[in-house]
Amino acid sequence: MPSTFLNAHRALTTTEASIYTANTAGTRSVVIHGLYFSNTSDLTGTTVTLSVYDSVSTTTRKILNKVPIAPNSTLVLEKPINLKPNDELRAKASNIYCEAFASVLLLT
Repeated sequence: MPSTFLNAHRALTTTEASIYTANTAGTRSVVIHGLYFSNTSDLTGTTVTLSVYDSVSTTTRKILNKVPIAPNSTLVLEKPINLKPNDELRAKASNIYCEAFASVLLLT
């Protein structure tokens, strides 16, 4: 089974938005290997909410809910998150000081 590695990233806001959508042609599944949330503020803490949208059941499930990140700190998720084609990895933060970065493995 061939595989391709790529990165996905987004500056988060208070509105939930997609970090990555698993819609690459010819891809059977996607594994999010690592996920990093960085608080870029020197003074202000933030919280992050992470969810997965399941395109088959059309439901969204939370993985993290308002998890705090101290100023100048990073929250790291090192366990894999598996996505099917058309599923979405979504996130939002409590302010504009949070950036998300995902290491993605495409399985074809």
